[in-house]
Amino acid sequence: MTKHLLSCLLVVALVCGCKHHEMKPQGPETLPAEGFIESWRNPLDLKNDDLARLYLVGGSVYAYSGKNTVYVLDAKAGDLKHIDPLGGTPGEVRRPVTLTDRVIYPLRSSLAVYTSMGRRLGSLDLEHSIRSPVIGAGQFVFCGLDYPQGGRLAKIDLAKQYANVVWEVYTGAGVSSAPVIYQETIYAATEEGNVFALNESRDAVWALPNGIFKTEGPITADLVADDYGLYVASTDTKLYVLDRGSGKIRWRYFAGSPLTTAPVATKDLVYQYVTGTGLVAIDKINGEFDRKPRWIAMGATEFLAEDEQNVYARGADNRILALDKKTGNTKFRSRRKDLALVAMNTADSTIYAATKDGLVLAIKPVLSPGAVGTVVKSDDVWEQVASAR
Repeated sequence: MTKHLLSCLLVVALVCGCKHHEMKPQGPETLPAEGFIESWRNPLDLKNDDLARLYLVGGSVYAYSGKNTVYVLDAKAGDLKHIDPLGGTPGEVRRPVTLTDRVIYPLRSSLAVYTSMGRRLGSLDLEHSIRSPVIGAGQFVFCGLDYPQGGRLAKIDLAKQYANVVWEVYTGAGVSSAPVIYQETIYAATEEGNVFALNESRDAVWALPNGIFKTEGPITADLVADDYGLYVASTDTKLYVLDRGSGKIRWRYFAGSPLTTAPVATKDLVYQYVTGTGLVAIDKINGEFDRKPRWIAMGATEFLAEDEQNVYARGADNRILALDKKTGNTKFRSRRKDLALVAMNTADSTIYAATKDGLVLAIKPVLSPGAVGTVVKSDDVWEQVASAR
């Protein structure tokens, strides 16, 4: 028997039948440079259901089923922490809000409150439909609410079962994009194209006419803020980067198509998906007032993660793409095309993805030869998650 055959038999013996919860070795092997390896996997028992959405919030991965059952996994190890059965109309539960010791799930017109360990504490009825994703700080959350006379931005006290709306600001059109809080200022946008900046007492922060920055089209993409500015993607085809203190434009990008997805701001780049164009990378700090892209990746549809060398994106065919940060060229891509659900990660280069039938994976890129990685089972064939193509 040859040494090669003995090595193959050893790998098969190590990996056959392994599952995440058994924590058995899965046959580490030396991998070439430029590929993806599995960090962990967890095949969820969905009980005649499918996964519909995936979110990375804090240190947890939230896998939502079509029937509004939420599977909460530890982001580092992949262990299932708890299952939160929310019920309600399929698809109505928005992404979770994590506070110090609580997790808030926004439903149609109420907030389901859980402990961070998965114990249900109760529900807060808001008496009005929730229009936007919910954000939170301390014991308060903020969101857009629908009223017969128009939209409002509301501040809600989670400590109060009743009369829990601390204040509301009439916004005219609905607030459907996620507001954002940064350094005690709340920023919100409306479907009329208006952007508000308010302090916690709901006073206007910007010395602009009516305290509002106005775009020329509805804003439906979530707002983003960091130390550099406030990022506003508008259906008027422009990405605006505003000074958070004054509301004045720091720079803008003309996309040529209505922008309906949120930008992603990292240390030195801003990524924006443009329908019909692809994923656009724009220098955040340096450049002209009317920015030109550093590069455009036509086959990429969604930012997933990045490191010093590459940005990782979802491709139009659900492959994971490794794009050169300097040029946008595809360096390598995944073999798998069944990872239909992904979660954005701006903290590190780990990629979180899942199949609709419940396999949740944490995936890491391999950038140098000689790395030791595991193999995973896909379509009854043992293979790496991905490799260079």
